[in-house]
Amino acid sequence: AIGATSTLVVITQGQETKFTKYINIGGQRMDEAIARHMKMSLVDAASLRRHNSDRRASEQDPDVTRTILEATRGTVDKLTEELAMCVRGQRIDRLVIGGGEANEWLRDTLSSRIDLPCEIGQPLRHLAGIEPAGRQSQWDLATGLALRTIKSSHSKSQPATTA
Repeated sequence: AIGATSTLVVITQGQETKFTKYINIGGQRMDEAIARHMKMSLVDAASLRRHNSDRRASEQDPDVTRTILEATRGTVDKLTEELAMCVRGQRIDRLVIGGGEANEWLRDTLSSRIDLPCEIGQPLRHLAGIEPAGRQSQWDLATGLALRTIKSSHSKSQPATTA
């Protein structure tokens, strides 16, 4: 999950967690890089990046996109290096990115640089008729916590069995 201040890497095999690590790179580092590069406030840089990445590629201003890519190159390179170290030596089928900072551009960039198929997580994909506000990947944490609560409640209500 790529969040505002950090990225959580989780490697799983089936239902088992094999590896977890926090990387201190998130959207805020990208916003800081844009603010420095374009000599603008952090708030304006964050707004520019988010509004640009929320649009379809055909609706994005190519000059703005190019400037954002130039400004964030170093931050994205560092994130890519850290992710590559996490997956080195592991049998990884695909990379699923989520969190509030996951977007199509980052998905494509990470996939090409790490040489793994990459997709944006859709935590609400199995819930028919639900149209969440914003990107589905922003609902990762809430969905996970809700499922954990449901699983915990369910296991407490089941009678203990002995063999």
